Amino acid sequence: MEAVREWLAGDRTFHVMRDHPYHCNYAILGGMWGVKVNQDRPAIVSAFQSIFAANHLHNYNDDQIMLKKYVWPIAVENMVAHDSYCCESCPPSQPFPTQRKGGLFVGWRAVPSEKLQFPCPSQCRPVNRTSDWIFC
Repeated sequence: MEAVREWLAGDRTFHVMRDHPYHCNYAILGGMWGVKVNQDRPAIVSAFQSIFAANHLHNYNDDQIMLKKYVWPIAVENMVAHDSYCCESCPPSQPFPTQRKGGLFVGWRAVPSEKLQFPCPSQCRPVNRTSDWIFC
């Protein structure tokens, strides 16, 4: 995926992806983020020690809750966030470098009814593609 290549080519430690309207409720989604562990290793280790030490019930969304509580504070100032829908409510973010194909999205599961049918806001599209990228 071009978004991951773009992040890896840069100097930012964290990568976050949000490409569905429902992703706007979460700072970081489990499975849709990355970290360069060779950068800022002490802070990363500390965050994950806190996650593993936390007493949680293993409920649905616990991963997102833990990521927001322990990873987001160190990620927010040192990340690339690619965003198709939440660019104004979840800064800092930038558009995905390529347009989605066939209604699929990063967190997509093989369920036909889950194909994305929501136009993305024009402010979340690449500047030179605001008119033809209806579905980012």
